[in-house]
Amino acid sequence: MGEHSMTRTLLSPRSSNQAMQPTFDGGTAAPLSMSSKLSFQSSPARRAVADVVPVRAMHTQYILTAAVAAALVSSGLSQTPGAAGLKAPSESPSPSPRSHSTPDCRVVDVCDLLQQYGALTHLKVIRDNFVQGKVSIDDVSGLQRDKAIEIIERTLFSDGFSITDVDPNTVEVTGTGKNARAIGVPVFNDVKALPTQERLVSFVFGFKYRDAKEMQQIVAQHLSPPKMYTSFIVEPKSNTLLVTERTTVIRKLIDIIAKMDVPDWKKEP
Repeated sequence: MGEHSMTRTLLSPRSSNQAMQPTFDGGTAAPLSMSSKLSFQSSPARRAVADVVPVRAMHTQYILTAAVAAALVSSGLSQTPGAAGLKAPSESPSPSPRSHSTPDCRVVDVCDLLQQYGALTHLKVIRDNFVQGKVSIDDVSGLQRDKAIEIIERTLFSDGFSITDVDPNTVEVTGTGKNARAIGVPVFNDVKALPTQERLVSFVFGFKYRDAKEMQQIVAQHLSPPKMYTSFIVEPKSNTLLVTERTTVIRKLIDIIAKMDVPDWKKEP
């Protein structure tokens, strides 16, 4: 076969009588005429075809490579759990706040406790803006009324609050950040006149045999550390000592001082 017949075979894969002109969009054009065949067989035309065929082959190879890569990625994604299926790292649940309350002991707001106190005593309760915070107290709901009132009063004093009588139907509660003596504390000098409830009072101690200043040091050491409402004032001319404390403490001090203010206190045993 000659060069012309080989060229005809390459250009006409479907028929030896017709040559299909290649196009750049992947299709075919009308059959080439004889003059077109001859011109196509020239050297520039053959070089153009030689350039087009490898480019299209490379283009097809890139398409196949991209398709394979996409298939691999899709396969990998199908094996990866979705966001909904992902499980968060196991974390130990945060501990719930530790409760300080038990069936017998409660930690309650002081304002709620005062509301309960007012319901039990039928007293009007006055409070300042320092009356706030939590107090720990036993459950008094099952106790007798007088005992429940006593426990509430002693609990308030133990936590630094004070209760002062204003009149027979009203009490004033002072918070831990304020000195209760500023509101006016009742003053007594007779143990029989002291209130039966737990109240903040001032009591005047007189001495027959002991020096008031000396007794102030003894009493202050006995009540150390003092509460916010605790105070000791010596009046040297009358040899008296004014002590501000709650009624149960005042009664105990009365007993102590009575045993110490005796005529023979300097004698050796």
